[in-house]
Amino acid sequence: MACICPLRGCEVHQFKRKLTLHWSTAKPTVPGFYWYKFKNEEPQIVTVYEGYEDGKLVVDTFDAMQQVPVEQEGGGQWAGPLTPPED
Repeated sequence: MACICPLRGCEVHQFKRKLTLHWSTAKPTVPGFYWYKFKNEEPQIVTVYEGYEDGKLVVDTFDAMQQVPVEQEGGGQWAGPLTPPED
């Protein structure tokens, strides 16, 4: 059902704002899948999870061969965590 409200303050628009991801320099605090972009590079989906050795959050990118602690990540932007669709 489309919203015809002039100020976009209806429940439909409030719900859509909650679903919309925004880029942020705030680093992830919970495990999950995130969009990540660094400077002018193409955004990619990365996995953030608890590291095997110390339990601190680490990130794996598709092109990296190592775990990088989230706290040491070099200044990119994050969006997420991504929520999987329901069946």
